[in-house]
Amino acid sequence: MHPLLLRALPALSALLLVGAGCSAVQGSAMPVGPVRYARHAGPVRLSTLGAPSGAALVGTVEAQGMGTVQELVPEFVSRVQEVGGDHGVIDRWEVRFVWQQRPHTQTYNCGGGRAPIMCTRTYYIQEEVAVLHLEGRAFRTPEAR
Repeated sequence: MHPLLLRALPALSALLLVGAGCSAVQGSAMPVGPVRYARHAGPVRLSTLGAPSGAALVGTVEAQGMGTVQELVPEFVSRVQEVGGDHGVIDRWEVRFVWQQRPHTQTYNCGGGRAPIMCTRTYYIQEEVAVLHLEGRAFRTPEAR
């Protein structure tokens, strides 16, 4: 894949998230290397300092969304497990701010004194939201092999 396209993918993903009005956390995983492992069912250790000695790289993973760190980390762990990893390394942690439109509905009294009427109007407001993005690698330690 072209290097410029690889750099643009996170930004495009964020735009798709915002464009869809989705607040859910999403992730992806890509296995690497000649060996494909089944999904790891056990616990996953996380670090930002690198993999333990003897661990084999089994995939690249990411998680992103307009959620909190507490929502993104379990998604990241799930993607590490998906490619058979039992150790995840978070290589990059980024927060981007994007503009999003959302509908806002307002109800108000629009009638006169003798004939009270309630009116409703809906309009769009533009707000800036944070999109959190985690990128990293999945490893399989000798204990899991």
